[in-house]
Amino acid sequence: MKAEWYRGGLPIEVTSFIGRAEEIETATQLLNRARLVTFLGPGGVGKTRTALRVAARLGEELADGVCMVPLSALKDPGLLAHSVSAALNLPEQTDRSQIDTLVDHLKDRELLVVLDTCEHIVDACGMLADILLRGTPSVRILATSREPLAVPGEHTFPIMPLAVPGEEDEHPADTDAMRLFADRATAVVPGFALTDGNRAAVAALTRRLDGIPLALELAAVRLRALSLEQIVVRLSSRFRLLTGGSRVALPRHATLRTAIDWSHDLCSPQERLLWARLSVFAGDFDLAAVEAVCSDDALPAEEIVEYLIGLVDKSVVLRGDDADGVRYRLLDTLREYGAERLAEHGDGRAVQVRHRDHYLELARWFEAEWAGDEQMPRFHRLLRERANLRVALEFSFSAPEEAHAGLTLATTLWAFWFCAARLSEGRYWLHKGLELVPEPVAERSVALRYAGWYAAVQGGHSPGLPLLLTEACDIAEQLGDEQLHAHAQAILGCVHMMMGRPEAAVELYEAAHVKLRELDDRVGILMYGYHLGFLHMMLGDLETACADFDVTLSMVEGTEERWNRGWACCHKAVTLWLMGDREECARLARIGVRCKYDLEDHLCIAHCLEPLAWIAAEEPEHCRQAAWLLGAISGLYRKCGAAPLFGVPMLQEFQYAAERRARQVLGDAVYEAAFRSGAAAPVDEVVADATGEKPRPAPAAEPEEQDTPLGVLTRRQRQVAVLVAEGLSNRQIADKLVISKRTADAHVEQILTKLGFSSRAQIAALVGEAGGSTRQPGLDDVAGPVG
Repeated sequence: MKAEWYRGGLPIEVTSFIGRAEEIETATQLLNRARLVTFLGPGGVGKTRTALRVAARLGEELADGVCMVPLSALKDPGLLAHSVSAALNLPEQTDRSQIDTLVDHLKDRELLVVLDTCEHIVDACGMLADILLRGTPSVRILATSREPLAVPGEHTFPIMPLAVPGEEDEHPADTDAMRLFADRATAVVPGFALTDGNRAAVAALTRRLDGIPLALELAAVRLRALSLEQIVVRLSSRFRLLTGGSRVALPRHATLRTAIDWSHDLCSPQERLLWARLSVFAGDFDLAAVEAVCSDDALPAEEIVEYLIGLVDKSVVLRGDDADGVRYRLLDTLREYGAERLAEHGDGRAVQVRHRDHYLELARWFEAEWAGDEQMPRFHRLLRERANLRVALEFSFSAPEEAHAGLTLATTLWAFWFCAARLSEGRYWLHKGLELVPEPVAERSVALRYAGWYAAVQGGHSPGLPLLLTEACDIAEQLGDEQLHAHAQAILGCVHMMMGRPEAAVELYEAAHVKLRELDDRVGILMYGYHLGFLHMMLGDLETACADFDVTLSMVEGTEERWNRGWACCHKAVTLWLMGDREECARLARIGVRCKYDLEDHLCIAHCLEPLAWIAAEEPEHCRQAAWLLGAISGLYRKCGAAPLFGVPMLQEFQYAAERRARQVLGDAVYEAAFRSGAAAPVDEVVADATGEKPRPAPAAEPEEQDTPLGVLTRRQRQVAVLVAEGLSNRQIADKLVISKRTADAHVEQILTKLGFSSRAQIAALVGEAGGSTRQPGLDDVAGPVG
């Protein structure tokens, strides 16, 4: 979950937005013509806020909306594609390169990708932008950076400081810079307003700060302690000192730097030290983390909150509240400044070590209960710390003496990578650690084990893969660690299973299972129970398979565990389908869908939906639903970049048979229409249809539309629906609304999907009835519930 300043794809604006109407209009028009636009400007000038305004406007015109990718916390350019995937909510459950997965996912979509704060990884951003421009014909990119991406097709758009009055203006008119200062001053001094008495002073201040928004906001905070006139005098004195008393203007980056220096000087020594130490955090953080990472004899933990409040009051640190509590963050420019100061203090390494150790303890806290009642809240707690986990890993693998601790952190996160569907990133960090820690230590055995497991699950069945697990087993034997050996042995069995050697896999799994039972290793028994069940199912021993699944299910009965329960229900549902028990198969499949929906594990959701589609295809009256479900399943597999049903031919044949039956009953045209409708359906709707539950509430329609049959549609979709009712073609709709024909096509398709319709005539009829009371068609019009 994200802090308050985020909602959906775009950050919430917690302060008012002043000015830039002309730039927003021009930039929006430019993005309608060009596919890559980079907003250029110094730190603190307002690139991100302006980009968000443009993105919000343009997103309404694009079929697939906007994807915001904040990059300021990302230090390793090798993880850029992973960051974009995370922003798109794409799982990393395939062995393909993440860039290939991105291109495949986006090649048929029309959306705007906002790459925010690119300058520190500008080469990687340029390479990614170039690949996306070439491989995704309808994707547009809006970047913010202090320097261009320097790729073909890039259009740069400078974001200038806000307008300030001229020196010669004796009675200056209110400019955007003056209005911004007045707005922020109101938050500090209630009732503050621009008047004839203070207008000249505000004008002088905005001129001195060159209209840079961040500098103006920092200056406004000083009104808590100083009068407006005092602020102007002190600023003017500081700038005269820097320019030797001349009237030569400072470069804008120096102007901002001077404003930050001044704000820094007004902090107490303890606040300055805390500011410097907070720079080790990425993204947002909580008070407990600040107390653990930033405290020592110079900053006692019990006093940290006082100094943190001081920095919040001075607008150095931003505060955000949400359901999970209070979170804090530093603006990027202020974080960079703090990092410079931390380097000057000379204790930066000690702070980074404390930062890493804090998040290692958090990872251990998650691992301790990842398969129990606390799985969900602890998972979401760790998920929001992903940026700080990355920073901790980057620091650890940047120095040989910290590599062992880094590998410990990477391996402790093994269950998190699984639950978060980030297997590719998990492998990335594990392999970094393995390169730096060649010694036969326990952490290396664990890292080899999970690197091999992730690769096998993702379909990376290279001949050398068993060697990773063999080394893991060898290290465990050298150390005399039976538990370590049993886990490595089980995952070696998993590798053999995925490589089509089930007999060898069963032998390894059963030997590991016996040892883990002797050692009372609950997590091992829990996981490998359903692994064994899957193997026995593949070998045709269905009764034994069900008994294996029941081991796992009995262990989680009465708990809030989701991950293992979901997979056990999924595999047992398929086994029961093979045994002919359709009712219990459908019940378990729905439980699996519900469990995995809570964890956003789209791959397992697709697996759980498979037997529901197979059951539906067996009855002619449910074949339309079978086609819809098969479409939804296809969309989920594509999103994951994974082969259907692990690529197992026997299971895939059941899927093909269901498709053949549904096509035979419905005919190709009806089948394809239902399939496309399912493939386009959001996962919320798919899960709601499969489980019989209501989907998560959608954003409320505008008041005048809430009680109409068209209330389910967005404003743009209602406009398109009205034009459809008027008899316009998609090309004519595109021309009338000044959008591309492809966008019009997508809007019409989405209207049909949302309303459960198959023809434009139905849309026209509904528009005609929009003033009356009409039941809103939904998924039940596409297909009734299974069973």
